[in-house]
Amino acid sequence: MIGFRRVDSSELQRLGLGQYQYAWFFTTIITDATVLLAFLLDRFRKLGGQTVTAKVDSLELEALRKHFPANSLSASTVVVNCTGIGALPLCGDTTLRPCRGQTLRVKAPYVKHFFDEGLGNKNDNDPSKLVYVFPRLNEVLLGGTYEENQWDRTSSQETAEGIRSRCAELVPELRHAPEVKRWVGLRPVRPTVRLEWDAEVEARLRKGACSHRLIHNYGHGGSGLTLFWGCAQEVATKVHQQLTNRVTTPISRL
Repeated sequence: MIGFRRVDSSELQRLGLGQYQYAWFFTTIITDATVLLAFLLDRFRKLGGQTVTAKVDSLELEALRKHFPANSLSASTVVVNCTGIGALPLCGDTTLRPCRGQTLRVKAPYVKHFFDEGLGNKNDNDPSKLVYVFPRLNEVLLGGTYEENQWDRTSSQETAEGIRSRCAELVPELRHAPEVKRWVGLRPVRPTVRLEWDAEVEARLRKGACSHRLIHNYGHGGSGLTLFWGCAQEVATKVHQQLTNRVTTPISRL
């Protein structure tokens, strides 16, 4: 990590962060998910991939076929389940739970450094309240919240004001920065990421009761951008190995 060092107390005072006992400085990259995902989707389509938008209530091949062009799903299709929090009803995965997050995007081109208070710290009395400031290409992302078992995806005015107030304690100029957008999402949280072949489908496959395969890849919590590339590579490796009959199928741990 470039330039990693501890920030001493005198520097914290100069930065107006004297309320903190510990801080670290380092240089790293920040990924803007809205830009990255649009780029990856465009790349997928240019390579011949097709997308269909539909609400599905089953991962069974016959149920999925009605949403796709005729003959586009063969009997040997491999279904990759990346449904996030949707895996709870689709798979009956009771270890999966939503964790609501709300953020605020503002115009503040003068903010050049990121700040992240991390979990806890000043807000130990309310761990659902996070504090972070992340500059992006065209805006600055302010956050946030970590509200376990909350399904509400509507934006809260009170929460938005709280986010701005907490972030303005770190960067006072943000107090009056023009608002661009509010966003609410549900993190798909479970004890571990589920990345494995579905044992039930594999058992039916061995009995000749079906011919398709199902592999799961969900439960990344709030670390989707951190984990997605490596998880996707592992899924691709597992699928390639199966299709070339080079490994045996491990049993699902769910």
